[in-house]
Amino acid sequence: MAEQGDEAGRRRKRAGTKRKTKVTAALKDALAKAGLELLRAGHDENEIDFEAKATLLRRCLLDRMATMFGSEWGHSEGDCLEQACRMDCPLLKPFGNEKKDPLDAVLRLGPVDGFDSLGELYQQLSDLELVATSSKTVKVVGSRSKRRRAGLFYTPPWMARDMARWLVEGLEGKQPPDVLDPACGSGSLLLEVAISLAERWYENRAAGIRRLVGTTIFGIDIDPLAAALCRTRLWLEADPRQGRVEGLDGAVFVGDTIRGDLNDPGGGFDWNGFFGIPERKKGFGMVVTNPPFEVLTGYARRQGLSDYARAIRSSGYRYAVAGTLNTWKIFLERVVQLTADGGRFAVVLPLSFTADRTAAPLRKLLLSNGWLRCLAFYPESSRAFRDAAQGVIWIGAEKKEGRRSFAITGGTEGTRSCSLEWIESLDGDCLSIPAAPASAVALAVRM
Repeated sequence: MAEQGDEAGRRRKRAGTKRKTKVTAALKDALAKAGLELLRAGHDENEIDFEAKATLLRRCLLDRMATMFGSEWGHSEGDCLEQACRMDCPLLKPFGNEKKDPLDAVLRLGPVDGFDSLGELYQQLSDLELVATSSKTVKVVGSRSKRRRAGLFYTPPWMARDMARWLVEGLEGKQPPDVLDPACGSGSLLLEVAISLAERWYENRAAGIRRLVGTTIFGIDIDPLAAALCRTRLWLEADPRQGRVEGLDGAVFVGDTIRGDLNDPGGGFDWNGFFGIPERKKGFGMVVTNPPFEVLTGYARRQGLSDYARAIRSSGYRYAVAGTLNTWKIFLERVVQLTADGGRFAVVLPLSFTADRTAAPLRKLLLSNGWLRCLAFYPESSRAFRDAAQGVIWIGAEKKEGRRSFAITGGTEGTRSCSLEWIESLDGDCLSIPAAPASAVALAVRM
């Protein structure tokens, strides 16, 4: 029986690999077709990669709107696209570097199949690069290793829902707290938190999203395409059939949230200038994010800043700059700084956070202050990130002192409590958090 189960598992894995290969090949073909159409229409070959990816995302959006809205927005794709433009769909607005009508190519492109969401398509496109050749043709290069090296992993919907549920659970008050995702990407986490808040505070979910956008829900990402996609997913959730969704441009911004002086409440990002509310310098009531997991040199290279690492080290970070500069450590310290006293934050981190010696100052910050409330861990074998064997955790914390223990979930033992005293008895210097089952840790201690 066990052998039959193993064989069934292998068959499912082979089928999944075959499907993934087929979808990737189809995506490469679609990207090349979009790029060739744009090139023939006279678009700048230096911008062809960005514009072709935007075209594919717009095409996927059109397919999604046709499914969601049916004939309410017309009986043709052109009618639907025109109505979406009238309703100020963020992804359909021309980007600053687009010099020609970006929508003609959308209608010429066929449906984009094989993706559960716009966010998943964006993530897969991040693996590819479209290059214009000297012979006025295009070629697609790249592989999954490109995104892995950048440490960019799409937050699975189930994980985003778990994090949002934890953040919102038990909240009280007449108004929902201000929420920020400082590395929002295509908006998976921010959208789930917005939905959870809307369902908790308002009778109608779409109407609630409308109330939250631009007043309560905020996101920042360094990629303008990701930021536009995040706005668009909020726009869809707010149901544009009810009218224009106001405040989206004031909800999600393009910017770098980790560079700048931490001693300045505004840091490297002009929080007051963008959000326009001086009181927000005190911090956000809720911060959630899945930051890049990469060494800073790669992140800095994408910024085109040779002195980036030096700027980070001189920016006032106290806990994240020991050893190799990793973006996830820097983002975690920034998240702590951005969270208001009494507020909550939830962050996706590599599993190495639990024992990495250079992360010890960050662990001590959370544990010694009694902020850590829960830690959910997923070893490499769990394949939490579908496209990578990356061990991962997410932590939930609250900036209220006094808690000497927190909950650990994951593995074979379900939910268990872990105390600061126990951690100190195991590793008083670095406060490594034992992600292994308690029985295994106890056995190791006896040995």
